[in-house]
Amino acid sequence: MARWGEFRARPFHLGFGALAIACAVVSASLMEDAVLRAGWIVLGCAGLVWVGFVSWALVRQRRRSSNT
Repeated sequence: MARWGEFRARPFHLGFGALAIACAVVSASLMEDAVLRAGWIVLGCAGLVWVGFVSWALVRQRRRSSNT
């Protein structure tokens, strides 16, 4: 059971990051305005951070469950 405030990662959470990255890549490639393109690139970077965070949480949860 998760403690209060603890994030319980599920494999489908990786999809949110993948969706953000895919949207950012497609939108940034279609943008003519440099400022909007930079914004989409930042969103893609946030998606990468999210995928890393969820991956770390999944590994951590798997280690905890195997130790008990």
